[in-house]
Amino acid sequence: MTDKSLPPASFGNDLLRKIWITKGSRLNAYRRLSANHRGSIHAISFLSAYLLIASLPDALSFLGLQSSLSPYSSLIFPSLSMLILVLSILEAGQDYQIKAEHLHTCSLQLHELHDRICLALRENNSKKLRVTTLETANHDYNLILKSFSENHEPTDFEYFQSQHSHDFNIRWPKTMIFRMRWLLRTHGFHKLLIWGPPLLFFLWILQLI
Repeated sequence: MTDKSLPPASFGNDLLRKIWITKGSRLNAYRRLSANHRGSIHAISFLSAYLLIASLPDALSFLGLQSSLSPYSSLIFPSLSMLILVLSILEAGQDYQIKAEHLHTCSLQLHELHDRICLALRENNSKKLRVTTLETANHDYNLILKSFSENHEPTDFEYFQSQHSHDFNIRWPKTMIFRMRWLLRTHGFHKLLIWGPPLLFFLWILQLI
């Protein structure tokens, strides 16, 4: 039910803004989870390739590392293989792609509801009809949210605020912080898995030279 203390125009604007924020935040969550899905596949693939290359005797001989790694190879390579296996299981359990699809569908439904409300409010001049329209729209909004168990995270809302900083009256330093947080949640972990081993290997080589 609508708040009878609010005029239809005020409640309609609040409802439209709430739907606009929710659909935008969930669209950002879809983008983040889709990137997590791709990043997970890339990270596990790169880690497996690194392990395969490192376990080749010819590669170690070429780099002059066979003598220094041989005493530890029986421990290092099985341990790394186990870590990659555990990481693969944990990443698969995140269900990034499934959650992303649900959030995308939710965002599309909210977008349709937003447009339907705007059209109905333009066509209905009667205050009674406008109240009825808003009550139905508010019910549909809550029904859509209940239909999806996945929710966006605060960082997705922060990123949405940074995308519309003028509407939220946010200055650029805070905008940059919000964007960096979202980018780290989206790409940070998997980029670290991809670029971390080569960087550590390079630093180790420098110590041996």
